[in-house]
Amino acid sequence: MSMPTTKYDGQGPLTADTTTQDDADDGAVGSKFSPEMLRIAREVYDKRRMYVPCAPGMRNQIYRNGILSKKSLDGDGYIRMKGTNNYYRDDRKTTPGGSIIIHRDDADPVPENCAHFIHPPHGSKVQYRAEEDHAYTFRCNLSRLKDAAESCGFCSILYQGICSMRHFWIIDWARYRWLDSTEAETRGDIYAQKPWFGEYLDEISGAADIDETAIQLYVKFPKDASYVSVMLQIEPPANFGGERMRQLSEIEFYSDPEAQSPWATFKPSQHVQCDLSTRESWAQIRSWIQHCEENHESCRLQTRVSPSRLVEVEQHILTDNAGEETEWITLKLIETTPGDEYAYVALSHCWSMSRPFKTIRANLPQHKNYITCSQLSETFREVAIATLNLGLRYLWIDSLCIVQDDTADWEQEAPLMGTIYNNAVIVFTLLGGSLCLEKHPPAELRDPLHPGDPAVYCRPKKDHHAFHQPPSSHSTWFGRAWCMQERILGSRLLYFGGTAEELTFECGTGVRCECGQIDLENHGTTKVQLSRALKDAIDHAGVPYKSALFRLFIKLCEDYSARGLTVPTDKLVAISSFMQVFQPHFGRYYAGLWEYNFVLCLQWETLNTEQSSQPAEYVAPSFSWASQTGAIVWYYDPDSAPTPETHGFCEILSMVCTTKSSNSFGQVIKGHLRIRALTTMMMIKDKEWHAPDGRLVMQKADGKKCYVTIDTMQDWKSLEAGAEVVCVDIMRDKETKYVSGLALIPAEQGSDSYRRIGFSTMKKSHFEGGILRDVTII
Repeated sequence: MSMPTTKYDGQGPLTADTTTQDDADDGAVGSKFSPEMLRIAREVYDKRRMYVPCAPGMRNQIYRNGILSKKSLDGDGYIRMKGTNNYYRDDRKTTPGGSIIIHRDDADPVPENCAHFIHPPHGSKVQYRAEEDHAYTFRCNLSRLKDAAESCGFCSILYQGICSMRHFWIIDWARYRWLDSTEAETRGDIYAQKPWFGEYLDEISGAADIDETAIQLYVKFPKDASYVSVMLQIEPPANFGGERMRQLSEIEFYSDPEAQSPWATFKPSQHVQCDLSTRESWAQIRSWIQHCEENHESCRLQTRVSPSRLVEVEQHILTDNAGEETEWITLKLIETTPGDEYAYVALSHCWSMSRPFKTIRANLPQHKNYITCSQLSETFREVAIATLNLGLRYLWIDSLCIVQDDTADWEQEAPLMGTIYNNAVIVFTLLGGSLCLEKHPPAELRDPLHPGDPAVYCRPKKDHHAFHQPPSSHSTWFGRAWCMQERILGSRLLYFGGTAEELTFECGTGVRCECGQIDLENHGTTKVQLSRALKDAIDHAGVPYKSALFRLFIKLCEDYSARGLTVPTDKLVAISSFMQVFQPHFGRYYAGLWEYNFVLCLQWETLNTEQSSQPAEYVAPSFSWASQTGAIVWYYDPDSAPTPETHGFCEILSMVCTTKSSNSFGQVIKGHLRIRALTTMMMIKDKEWHAPDGRLVMQKADGKKCYVTIDTMQDWKSLEAGAEVVCVDIMRDKETKYVSGLALIPAEQGSDSYRRIGFSTMKKSHFEGGILRDVTII
């Protein structure tokens, strides 16, 4: 009699499952796991880590297994647990009196250093004591820190800093208070009016105190190059049940490099320019550009190709009889001359934030004579002036240089966008709705117990994660689909405003920022990795370099799929220029997939079915990852790509994708794939939602089962228990029992064509008695 096995869904403790081992495999229900795999799973759960390193030889096993989720979007060689948080250590040590130990230099705390917390004493040369190679953290509320500040200089600096940054967090405090005190049924009607400004006006203005015990502080002593920071949070009401802490703001503390604090924990940092309109600011920007042009061969253009149209910016100065000068600028749209080179600035922006003025057929003749500055947004006027500050006179803005209501002009210009951004001297990138030329100055803080000490400074924490991690929100510049192509192909990018709150410069070799925390020249951003991979593929023709480039292509598609689009039919258009850089290496292109490694291109699956849907309009055939709106991941081991020696593949009989225009990388209007493969019939066992991504269980007539990850919520809802599904063996491992399977249903009642609805990791026994036949997928 078979013994029960154990399964794990990534959401809670390991639990027993009654499925027998006779039916088990790494991708099937009731998997049998090795002790090493169980050890990793427990480590993930017990310590609540987001990532767990694993041996290369185990990766393919674990990718297939229900115990751990799909491979990470942002790190090869790590397994990501869905639904888990970053690792937080809860068993902080305390003193006999109950105070939380933050740090100590010696075996015993410095006597009477602080009555509330043990932290670096005045004059300490040690920044912090890391615990198990993690950043050291502690929590308390704002009221407790205020009490400590009365007799402790260190705590006083932290409390002063939080109060000085009040304008950054008090609005969100008021908004959450209003949300917590308002019935859910009435919120939607008045939320847009921002009623919390009136209800909590005294608290926002500082005329009334707030309950500081309700503001929780998460203080972090970092291990990397960042600075001591304090995150302000508030707890949700008790009746909200399980909702996470809500973040108000995060503040970082540092000292001046020329006058460092006696506390080594306040590390030195460069100040961020508060006024970007000064000559010093633009001199810094010009030096970044010049350094890149002179020293970065990979960023240097051999020839400069100009856009069809540019905005010409001219500055005028009029001096009156009294010697007073009046300055103004004029703008007009020019048609460029083929063959001539123009040094220009390109603008990358989110239309939803910048709300741009547009060129249309009706105003095109006028724009060729002049563009009325009063009709432009303040942001566009700032961009024009910034162009002159760089010593340039030409500017490319998509909304002005492409005729927005002319389909023919759009179809001609859209495929050239990659070239346009690549040939610009620099790309101005707006992370918010404007350039944010004026910044909030840092707060200067003094230790009241040691008034002669150098000052400590604080500012909103600089967010550098977006430069090297997948986007976390569709509402940011980094989370928009069009902006990814502009970043990848742009020659040099200068980031203004938004979450960065500082100037940041990026080119094909790395990233620089004003505060000096970010240094990506060693391991590089995705932009840098692509630049290197393309160079290697060109300089060293061969399988290893081609395979490395393909791995990066997969990573970029995973990143892109998680981004937001206003117009769903732009999904392939928004990366058309970006895809063209791969064509010399991967052959023919089919709606986001390549002739090279085509079967592997088919092995994508939805990251979370609940967040994936079918667009209302046709975008791509169902076998393409572009056919649905959610984030996707690829099912394969990046370090051991399948080959004919290691795997068996289905036979590709034909592939066709028809585009709306002559651009083969543009919008697709229809397509089909015809393959010869082994098929088997299965049925949906039930409609139970299985963690972590909403997968369903399929079952054969003989009782064998396996999971299938459904592509979209429409597909999930349309499938009834007992519904038949055609499973197609597209790739099988010659050394193991694993098979990659596509789940298909008829495209229409009685149709000979099929539509993909999911992906499944199956085993060879599922295809025993299967039929080898030709299948058409549309």
